[in-house]
Amino acid sequence: MKFSSPMSSFYPTILFLLGFSILSISSTSAQEKATVEGKVLDQLSKQPLFNVKVTAIQSDTLKTATDLSGSFTLPLREGPATILLSYERMSRTTQVVIRKDLPLTLLFDRQKELKTVEVKGQKDSPFHTQSIAIERAVLQRIPTMGIQDPIKALQILPGVKPGQEGTTGLHVRGGSPDQTITLLDDARLYNISHFWGFVSSYNEDIIERTTLFKGDIPAHYGGGLSSVLSTKSRDSLDYRFKLNLNPILSSFSGQLKSPNEKHHLIMAGRRSFTDVLALIGGEGSGAPNFLFYDVNLKSHSKLSSKTTWRNHLFLSRDRFLQHSGNFSYSDHRYSLNWTNMAVSSQWQHQFTDEHTLNLKAYYSAYQNDILVEDLSPEEERGPDRDIRSNIRDYGVQIDNTIQTTWGNIQVGGSVAHQELLPQVNTFSENPNDSLAEEYSLSLLNSALYVNYSKSIGEKISLSAGLRGGYLHYFDKEENDLYLLPRVSLKYQVNEQLSIAPSYSQMVQPFQQLNNLNGRLPLDTWVTATDLHPTAKATQYALDLQYQSPKKWEVTLSGYYKEMENLLAYKDPGNTMFGFQENWQELVETGTGTAYGAEILLKKESKKWMGMLGYTLSWSNRQFPTLNNGNTFPYTFDRRHDLSLFGAYNFNKDKQISFNFVYFTGSAFTIQDSKQLTASLMPGASPLESIGNVGGINRHRLPAYHRMDISYQSKKLRQRNGQESLRTWSFSLYNLYSNPNPLYIYYYNNQYWKQSGFPLIPMVSYIVQF
Repeated sequence: MKFSSPMSSFYPTILFLLGFSILSISSTSAQEKATVEGKVLDQLSKQPLFNVKVTAIQSDTLKTATDLSGSFTLPLREGPATILLSYERMSRTTQVVIRKDLPLTLLFDRQKELKTVEVKGQKDSPFHTQSIAIERAVLQRIPTMGIQDPIKALQILPGVKPGQEGTTGLHVRGGSPDQTITLLDDARLYNISHFWGFVSSYNEDIIERTTLFKGDIPAHYGGGLSSVLSTKSRDSLDYRFKLNLNPILSSFSGQLKSPNEKHHLIMAGRRSFTDVLALIGGEGSGAPNFLFYDVNLKSHSKLSSKTTWRNHLFLSRDRFLQHSGNFSYSDHRYSLNWTNMAVSSQWQHQFTDEHTLNLKAYYSAYQNDILVEDLSPEEERGPDRDIRSNIRDYGVQIDNTIQTTWGNIQVGGSVAHQELLPQVNTFSENPNDSLAEEYSLSLLNSALYVNYSKSIGEKISLSAGLRGGYLHYFDKEENDLYLLPRVSLKYQVNEQLSIAPSYSQMVQPFQQLNNLNGRLPLDTWVTATDLHPTAKATQYALDLQYQSPKKWEVTLSGYYKEMENLLAYKDPGNTMFGFQENWQELVETGTGTAYGAEILLKKESKKWMGMLGYTLSWSNRQFPTLNNGNTFPYTFDRRHDLSLFGAYNFNKDKQISFNFVYFTGSAFTIQDSKQLTASLMPGASPLESIGNVGGINRHRLPAYHRMDISYQSKKLRQRNGQESLRTWSFSLYNLYSNPNPLYIYYYNNQYWKQSGFPLIPMVSYIVQF
């Protein structure tokens, strides 16, 4: 694959921007209508509201929705107009007078009618066609174990899938999990899963919105080849305290605020109780013992009418214990632990109505630890083994939003330092004697970016950006300079149909090594080197959106992505036990392609909503020595991916919902028996003839399919003049208990399929006041 040089892409992009700027001037002067640019803010916090449906009624009716900055654009005639705003199943109506070149700022009160309409400065309206946002109202309808999980909600949409059940991370458009940058208030999380993907690290009580950019990635994001998952937390809660009681997973959240309501402190925590349930069977029974918890602390201070300060602390820990005891030829205890910490601080100041400054700082830390203990009799006992890895990541960022009459600009930069400890093995006989020294890899990543957006007449919206940077590798003689263009257009054919092409280039300075048939979650991260250069990708995408008169929303998307300098083990069975300084000799670089088509159908009414998503896709890899140099499917290549979701409201207090997922099984590689496990795990079943063993990823696990269903009932109570909301939630995970496969292994001259979670009933009781 040929990756175009930065400068060869730079000049066409600049000409492209200048050409459309000139076109916009001539186009605007010829219009009889006024292109109204507006913004919708929350009445209490003054924060922008994303994905508010905006309907403007004059002689005709026009519709749009706000973007991430709360902005929208509509071509309206000068004079009076009725504006209808719809957000989280609430509607607000107001009357305005449209005047040419005077933008609107609408303050949306979530408790009352729309309070005021203000005329202020120009808006910032970057337009991103290929992004997915999860609203709180939609999140509350997804049946996921009695909790509302944004990652589970994203996974029912086309082009977005988890790994096989029991694995972590998101696979977006044929990419690996490390190619998706996952952010919580702009601090990166390197593992977003609890229970190996059963529950995500995001607590729904503290989330304001979750947005996934899978195509047109804004220029102020960098570091991943596939996508960006950005989650923003709430500045305040609409209740004082909330408690969710659940036999498997319980949670609490609440807030403290100052008398003048300028300072808020939000606290939220969750803990699983599966470790308590596992004790019933006893440690020697082989039943897994799983525990996780996470904590969020968020402060929000309104220092002045134009200055805001936000701070967020996130902590989480997962622990998995498995005692081989009665089902293995040996007596071992396996302990897997991983922890996340993310701290972020943001200072925001609005100098004028046209200029806003954001200063951000963050620190992220992630550690993975695997301990294997030998519990055999003392005379037969071998050494215990400890395998650990970690990441330290910290940085600062500055963002400026500037609104002008000839366009809207976002400009800024960032500096980040990452330090990776790929893997260290130690033994109990001599804890100071490891298979390798603590060999760390470090990187200094500096970047500048600019985004430009402009509405060109009534039908065309343009968003273009450049991201340039300098990668200083402490273990690489030659450092890297890069310049990445990103461009998207939207053409509104008519009121119902729009077309939106986009083009993006990305780089990724460090990757996660994955063996093709390993089961242990060894999080081995490595930076680029002189032998293995920085990973790069180019993506082309096209969206067609259609809204029928009967309120059906149809989105058809196509994409094609090329990747180079991807990493893989030369030996597919290698798990890198004992990371060494010569690790570069154990891996090789290769290329990859991912392409496919996605379709999403959605319809919503007052009583019900439904979504149907389908993806037809291919994701391939090619390396010099693997598979004799021939192309082979990526582990999570999914030919077919189908999801169906529906929710029905009997009334405002009672709701039932379901979702069904089906996708092609993961590709895997069978090695010879000496590289496979020799222990039989609980819940395994024999596998039918597997055929020829040779070849990379030439076999597939059986197709995965599952249905979940949930029922929720709410009741508002009043006692002693105080209101409290009580909610009962009943869920069934894997309704028909399909034994979906986790992986294949070898035992007693037979291949076995290890199954995942069976039918799991769940009941939750939630009280908030």
